[in-house]
Amino acid sequence: MTVLRKILRQILVWWLPGLAMLALLASGFLFWLVGSQNGTRLLLTTAAQQLNGQALDVNGSLLRGVSVGKLDLDLGGTRIDISDLHLDVHWRALGDRLLHVRDVSAGSVRVALTSSPDAAPKEDDGAPFTLPSLPVDIAVDRVALGDFQLDQDGQPLPVTLGDLNATFAAGKQGAQLRIASLRVGHAVGQADVSGQAELQGMADPWPFAARLDVTARGSGPDSPLCQADKLSGVFDTRPVK
Repeated sequence: MTVLRKILRQILVWWLPGLAMLALLASGFLFWLVGSQNGTRLLLTTAAQQLNGQALDVNGSLLRGVSVGKLDLDLGGTRIDISDLHLDVHWRALGDRLLHVRDVSAGSVRVALTSSPDAAPKEDDGAPFTLPSLPVDIAVDRVALGDFQLDQDGQPLPVTLGDLNATFAAGKQGAQLRIASLRVGHAVGQADVSGQAELQGMADPWPFAARLDVTARGSGPDSPLCQADKLSGVFDTRPVK
């Protein structure tokens, strides 16, 4: 009994207060990281440095909304360069199993992909791909992007995207994207897109429905879009009586 009393005394007098103090310090440090501007700046700059990148002009906090002037990341063959990034999340909604993002936007995003000559192609085992069940529902009130560019081995892809303004929602039953505006550019012309796309299931055969309104304009007199406009006036499109 004497030995047991000594052990209990050590636990109650020394161990429990010490563990409680450590937990309190850890919680306070975590709150400082996500709730203060200095803490968020330290968190983002440290994380970016671990990925051979940098985070500059960090303002605000992850808890109340943060903006980053420039975020540069290197993900092993994929270089991501983001400017004027803004993120605002309603964290309290996680208590209702909802990830509610009020705003995620960026002035420009550039993704540079570098092919590895030693990378072997992945073999397809033939099994249908299925997304894992989402632990929470996702609701994004605003997705905005000024300009997007994708490079492959130093060569830009012929299609550019920009002026995106959309909303997004996803859950166990599917996902929905509503596009208020999107500009798609190409050498032959430019198109303005709006509408919505809906994924009605999160597994094979991936039931999908979309309704898009597209307004296209040719970039010059030799553009196929301009030629199509000229041909439309050549033929008489009046119905035959």
